[in-house]
Parts: sequence; C-alpha cells; structure tokens
Amino acid sequence: MVKKKILLTEPLHPRNKQHPEQKRFWRSYLSLRIYDGGFGIPLEELSFYDNLSNQNIGLLHLAGILKKRGHEVRYIAPQANLSEEDYISSVLSSAGNTDYIGFYAHTCQIPLSEQIIDKIKKINPKIKAILGGPHATAFEHKERHSFDTYVWGRAHKTLPWLIESNSSREVVSEKDVPEDYFREKEPQAFPEPDNTFMNIKFLPSARIYTTMGCGKKVPCTFCGSIINHRRYSHGNLEKVLAYTDDLVKNYGTKHIYVGDENFFRDSEHSAKFVKELGKYKGRLKFFVQANAESIAQHLDLLKILADSEMCTEVQVGAESAHQEILNMSRKGLKAKLIGEVGKIVKDYGMRYYGNWLSWLPGETKDTHRYTTEKICELINKGLMDYAESYSVIPSPGSEIYREREKFGLEIVDWNYANWKGETMPVFKFKNGPSREKMYELEIERIKSIADIYESRIPQDFSKKLGIDPSRNMSGF
Repeated sequence: MVKKKILLTEPLHPRNKQHPEQKRFWRSYLSLRIYDGGFGIPLEELSFYDNLSNQNIGLLHLAGILKKRGHEVRYIAPQANLSEEDYISSVLSSAGNTDYIGFYAHTCQIPLSEQIIDKIKKINPKIKAILGGPHATAFEHKERHSFDTYVWGRAHKTLPWLIESNSSREVVSEKDVPEDYFREKEPQAFPEPDNTFMNIKFLPSARIYTTMGCGKKVPCTFCGSIINHRRYSHGNLEKVLAYTDDLVKNYGTKHIYVGDENFFRDSEHSAKFVKELGKYKGRLKFFVQANAESIAQHLDLLKILADSEMCTEVQVGAESAHQEILNMSRKGLKAKLIGEVGKIVKDYGMRYYGNWLSWLPGETKDTHRYTTEKICELINKGLMDYAESYSVIPSPGSEIYREREKFGLEIVDWNYANWKGETMPVFKFKNGPSREKMYELEIERIKSIADIYESRIPQDFSKKLGIDPSRNMSGF
C-alpha cells in the first residue's frame, strides 16, 4: 500500500449579513448567559470558548484511522476567529503537494468548499477532492459541483478504501467496500477522535458523544441528518470516558456539551455515563439535549442528572408550540410537554433551553405569532431560560426537500451560502405569506425574545463586555 498525503478540513460557515435585531438578539443572549454563568466556564476563559469549532469529532476520527494505516494526514478546522481569507490561505498552503483533500460540509458550506477547490486545482491539478457529510449523503445526481468524489453515509471504512484503491468513482458508500478489505482490524464506526490533530492546545468547552442517532423509526419531515437518524448506536463508555479524561487533563476542559441527539433515548446507558462522570465532580460541568417527550418518559434520569450536581442545563428541540404544526412535522411531541418538562427541569435547579423553528410545513402568520407568544410566556413564567429561533432550511435529504411539491414549498434561493436559517427564508409557500412577510415575522420573534433578555441584565452590561455578535464568543 502506497502512503498518501491527505488534508481533512471543514470550511468556515458563511457569515451572512445580520439584521440589526439579530445582532441585538445575539448580544443580549450571550450577555445573559455570561451574566448568569450559563456557559459553565470562568469569565476569563470565554475568549477561548469558540475553540470548540476546532473539534470536528468526525474528521478527527477519520484522521486517526488514516494515520494508523500509515498515511500522512493534516487537519485544518474552521477556527471562529479566522477570517475567510486566512482560512483559504491556510488550506492552500497545505494542499500544494497533497494527494487528497477531504471536506466535511453542510449545505451552507458548499460554496466556500468549491471556491477552495478551484484555487487548489490551479496549483495542484492532480489533487482529488472528496466531499463527505450531510450534503454529500443527500447528493442528487442532477447537481454537479467541483468535487471528484462524494462519500455517502459514514466514512470510517469508505474513505480509507477510496484512497488506497485509487478509485475514480463519483459516488461511494460502505456497500462499495469489499467485505474482506479490512483483514486485520476494521475501523470503528463510532467516533474515536484523535485530539493530537487539533490546531489548539486549550479547549475549555468541548463536545463528546455517548450515542449517535436520535433513534426515531420515522424521522421528522425537516430532518436532514440522514447519516445517523436511521442508525442508533452506543459508544463504548470506557473509551468515551478515556476521551473525556484526555480533554480534562491535556486540554483544560471544564465544560462538556454531550452531543447525543436524544440523551434520554436509552436512560440506562445514560445513567451509567453520568455515574462514571462523577469522578470529575468539582472540575467538570455538562449540558445534555433531548426530546421533551423522552424526558417526560424518563424522569428518573432527569433526577440522576440533577443529583449529579454537574449537569447545569437540559436543551430540547421544541420547534413549535402549535400542536398541528408539530403533528405535520412528525415531531412526536405534545406541545404542552415543553412547558411541563421545563417546570421539572427548573425545579431541579437546572437551566432549560429551547430551540425553535419557523415556517415548518403548515405554518401560517397566526401559528407563527402563537408560537412567538408561547416562547415569551415560557421565559417570563420562568419555565425556560434561553430560546433560539431560526427559519427552517429544506436541507437536501429531508422530506420537505425531497417532496417539496407535496408540502407546497418552492425553493427560490439556490445560493447555498444563505442556507443557514438566519437570512430571509430560501423558500416560499405556494399558498402562504410572502418571503418578506415570513422574514418580518421571524425578526419580530427575535426582537421579542431579545427584549426579555435585555430586561434581565444590567444596563450596558454587554457593551462593557465588548461582544461582537457577528463573531460569537470570539468577539471578546
């Protein structure tokens, strides 16, 4: 086997122009989190919070696999304080004598990826460009980008085989890998990241996973996470804890974001994890995320989290407060549970965070305003601490993308750089409000939430901190 030179990278997310109310929202949200200690790390370390963007779990896993197989691997992550020009420059300087460049990209990151490939091929025409991640897995053959190969699904076996076999296929998946290819030891599907590839040495807040996938038999109509949602898998807790130990001892990690899509899906597995994590009590805090329905079914696990005195926040994907919209989205959630679960979480002394989506199929001006009112009501009644809201993106791979005719949805903005949910919606309903009205109502929601946030922090608090909302935490 010939040793290859491989560069793995995730492009920067596009920095879309923000509406003034969006800037005010992010400034007040970040300020409130800082004011009430909601980030879980000391104030003096907040400027390093966005080092978290350097920790691409999937790419670090692939880097470790390729390294063990004798290849020369480099890794460049999208550091939040890096300008687009500096990021492109760092990739170009590393790709001159590289055999393969592998991109992990969401849909909104495709334009920058293509821009980089076009530049690289001018200095290194022989380089092969590979795209993996959600967009590649949902790739439609009618689309043609600058990539040589698209990896469908998980890449732990596909990428090594693709590189070592010199395959020229346009689309590859695990099915293409010969059964006997990995004769000695087959790479593990569950991520085992190699932190030595990270471009930073200090990671006060880090991400880990104990499970992958949400475990739902039928996905939500808006879900674009098609790599994992049909596969629910457990990580080896001994290895997960060893990875956590490495973060704490070698990278100064004090806060963990448990990235499991639904931490309450397997309450027994999660309870074991929380118990084992207890050895870091006094040194480590963590957040979890879950479906409110699952939380309600496993209140014993919620008590375990509270009793640990380490879990400071529970996050839920609420999406909408209108039951009909939740039903049409196949969310599998009773709207009333959002507040009921919030009360229990708050009574246990933990923070409660809700993520909301605007303009799901069936949404009208009235249902949108109804959800806005409910969000503000939850916060004002002390049943929710933080709320964020975005316009839904019809991500390739989601049902609302594949069957958009059925949902009466027409995509009108195909510039993928705008597919972040922060700009005017990239689609319109054939029988619904205009895009302009949709955007106006979303800005009204953001303004309403920002008003509440600002009422809870001292005047000029955010100004004294010097927060730049366009750069998130790196703006200190």
